[in-house]
Amino acid sequence: MPKILILSMYYAPEPMGIPPMVTQLADYLAARDWQVSVVTCAPKMPGWAFYPGYRNRLLQRETIGRVNVVRTWLYLPSKPSSGRMPPLLRVLHDSSFFFSSLPAALAAGRADVILAVTPPLQAAAAAVWLGRLWRRPVVQWLQDIVPDAAVSVGMMRDGAALRAGRALERWVYRGVDCIGVIAEGFRANLERKGVPPAKIELLPNWTDPERFDTPSGRDAMRVRLGFGARDFVLMHTGSMSVKQVLENALRAMQLLEDHTDIYCILAGDGIRKQALIAEAATMRVPRVRFLDTVPDAEYADLLRAADLLILNQSRDLVDALVPSKLLTYLPSERPVLAAVHPQSEAARFLLESGSGVVIEPENPRAFADAVLALQARPEQRHAMGQAGNRFVRQHYGKAELLPRFEQVLRETLRTP
Repeated sequence: MPKILILSMYYAPEPMGIPPMVTQLADYLAARDWQVSVVTCAPKMPGWAFYPGYRNRLLQRETIGRVNVVRTWLYLPSKPSSGRMPPLLRVLHDSSFFFSSLPAALAAGRADVILAVTPPLQAAAAAVWLGRLWRRPVVQWLQDIVPDAAVSVGMMRDGAALRAGRALERWVYRGVDCIGVIAEGFRANLERKGVPPAKIELLPNWTDPERFDTPSGRDAMRVRLGFGARDFVLMHTGSMSVKQVLENALRAMQLLEDHTDIYCILAGDGIRKQALIAEAATMRVPRVRFLDTVPDAEYADLLRAADLLILNQSRDLVDALVPSKLLTYLPSERPVLAAVHPQSEAARFLLESGSGVVIEPENPRAFADAVLALQARPEQRHAMGQAGNRFVRQHYGKAELLPRFEQVLRETLRTP
């Protein structure tokens, strides 16, 4: 029975983004007779506050399913009112996981292979250190490219901190045995930085389309939300952070003020949520509603209640980030309006799948015009929704991608 240690700052019961991916991978491996240990911290996302019932201490053990989970201490700065974390505090937050994860990993016990989920890079740095101590291989699963993503959204600028981040990035890439990337654009980014192509494996995120294979509760959900049959509903779900630039949606809704049948729902949580609520109130933006994260059992019907799902990214994000929400959006058979860089991984994904429309990011007028154009074309919206559902079921199903991940782990184990 092979043993794997997973280092990840994100894990169950956190409901969105990276945590479900890591949790599903751990559960799958445990069901395949791996002995799985996870070193993580107390759950805190997306609200940036530790969940009730969890204490922020050096060692806290629990068993989730067949997975041994060791939670460790994490420095968690107070959520800033602006929703923009000062870079120094973010570095301290990420670095605290490096120092606390090491004793937690030693408590979890020696493994045959170590998997580090990044960001943060500091998780991979800890994995490299453990790999050298135990003389065991290390796999890095790259969900965002740090520090590129931080630079793209203005969280880091030229200076000592960025130079240190680049140095850590190079050291980690040299130290790990395999780097799993979630998109081909990531592969190109790493190869430009001198990472040997043989070290890189494509390990995309996946979706679980079976959660949508239930009778639709769209009509009941729309009634519950207070929408009529003729209302046109835009919806964002998931994280509300700096990367999403959701101010773009607020300003577009301001331009759509006279279109009283168009509504915008922003559902979820994140470090920018309270700032967005305050900005919407200051701007007196009409027909924008903020919802909390819904239970998983209601998520499919929440998406189905929309007429158009929205994706916003910073204009400078190109190949450093792939929004995982696309994999949860598309099985709902709803089209996507994406305000993203035209060369970004998100744009490539949408155009390849035929599931949405890509517009200039951070341009409220382009956003508003696209909403009106798509509102007037129900047949096009239906076709895009159907195409997106087919695409993710064919290429991003959990049943196909999890075995591939296990294969890479086993091949890494066999590599001398």
